Amino acid sequence: MANDSPTTKMGTVAVVLATEPDAKKETKVPAAQWVDTFSDEREITALEEAIQSGNPFPLQSVYEYRARSEREDAEFGDYVEDLLCQKAVRPEVQSHGIAWLRSKMKIEQFRQQEREAAEVIANFALAKYKEDPDLEDFVLAGPGVQVRIRIFKVKLAPGNSSAAA
Repeated sequence: MANDSPTTKMGTVAVVLATEPDAKKETKVPAAQWVDTFSDEREITALEEAIQSGNPFPLQSVYEYRARSEREDAEFGDYVEDLLCQKAVRPEVQSHGIAWLRSKMKIEQFRQQEREAAEVIANFALAKYKEDPDLEDFVLAGPGVQVRIRIFKVKLAPGNSSAAA
């Protein structure tokens, strides 16, 4: 049996809101501030796990995960750079090191484009959310693409401020 529809890959964008009751207004709905947007599945999973485990500041778990990953990448990058800077390096080691550096640059460029796209999607999703605050898990779809939007409401750790505008 053939599938006539083109395959559609669905990514996920997590929009993180910090909720703080507004002391001046006596409303039942707390004011929500856009704090961050994630599109990396590992970061979204880290956020979910922190929320499920009862972590009072789950966003910190994501930032700690991100910092750990960046530190590991930097350490490996330093190792490759050290190898390439040595006077006597076998040509195959040199070519693998250079290939890794090129790959790393392409990955960073892709991640930047992904962050920018996630911010645009998050802005649109927040407009939908403002229309209907009950929307917390929904899909935005276009020709050949679907994006799952997940709204997370968290408390900020003391000293944290908005990361997104």
